[in-house]
Amino acid sequence: MTLSKKVSFYNETITVPSGSGDIEIHAAPEGGNLYVELTWDASPDDASITGYRIYRKLGGEPDYKLVGTVAPEGDPAASYTFRDVSPELQVGLEATYQVRAYMGNTESAAVEASTTPLGMWDVRLLEPGDGATDVSLEPTFRWEPTRLVGNDRYYVWVLWDLALGAGYLLYGEFLNETEATWDEVGIPNSPYERLQPHRVYQWYIGEAVAYDDYDDPTAISIAVNDVSWVTGNSHFPLSATDLFTFTTGDWGE
Repeated sequence: MTLSKKVSFYNETITVPSGSGDIEIHAAPEGGNLYVELTWDASPDDASITGYRIYRKLGGEPDYKLVGTVAPEGDPAASYTFRDVSPELQVGLEATYQVRAYMGNTESAAVEASTTPLGMWDVRLLEPGDGATDVSLEPTFRWEPTRLVGNDRYYVWVLWDLALGAGYLLYGEFLNETEATWDEVGIPNSPYERLQPHRVYQWYIGEAVAYDDYDDPTAISIAVNDVSWVTGNSHFPLSATDLFTFTTGDWGE
């Protein structure tokens, strides 16, 4: 898991098939928060084992080494989490983990998963520009990542109508796109079939997450997470760098 701003650690859930059960794995660079978080289901023998040992092997290392242990809860229905915050973790360096239940000197077969942490990135808004006037009532919104991280990037575009008290929120989700046309985000047969003339609006990207693979992720990098109350995600809050205000023009513009 990579957090692109300096904040406290948090939990995120990604499931990686591991053959003998599932490990949920997270990966994150210097200047941000980089860590790997493993979550696994209890052994059927959870009530009688001594605990769980977590081993790690970084790319280029010949052998696994013990990086932690977790005590059992005595409940076969339990789940466990271990967070690796070692300074040895690096962006782009594969980390492979094994989790083994143990009793005394005897260990179970390993449950294994790997991840390669992604780098940091951010999102910058392009148009409508901050302070723009005479903006079309059916505008196109454009933004760009500061760098291409991962293979997939998920965005939540957000528009605030500042004329309606605390603001009315309009939003849309986009995968690997950096443009939102009004045909995509407007609401037909509603007050938001088009924007209103001579009105002030604000827009930004309220969520921006990069994935190594959106459909089967093992590493993610969070650039922005400011609308979790809308999307329902479990990411730690991260504010956006850009928030642009613009004013629309007249009818027909």
